[in-house]
Amino acid sequence: MSGCTLSPAEVRGESVYRRTEALAEADGVAQRRVLLALAEPDAVPIVLEGSAIAIWDAIDGIHSVMEITESLATAFGVAAADILEDVISTIRSFITWMVIEDVERQV
Repeated sequence: MSGCTLSPAEVRGESVYRRTEALAEADGVAQRRVLLALAEPDAVPIVLEGSAIAIWDAIDGIHSVMEITESLATAFGVAAADILEDVISTIRSFITWMVIEDVERQV
């Protein structure tokens, strides 16, 4: 994840992320998705389920964390404020797993 200096603790509503280029992604059984950061020699497969898949699908390098949160809130019929921390927590995990990078800090 070269060029990404943002730590997971710094995720903010205005942050914009995109998927890393060296990434393997496959749909699994029982509505699961498997990710693998190919550029990381010690990477292990990551299995996404439920809302994590919805958040993953919304990360496009264009929409901010807050825009993603508002879109998901509308889709699931809940208030954005009620899911914001869950969205941020999931995005922090994606950063830690090195499967997304911060668009605004790319070199």
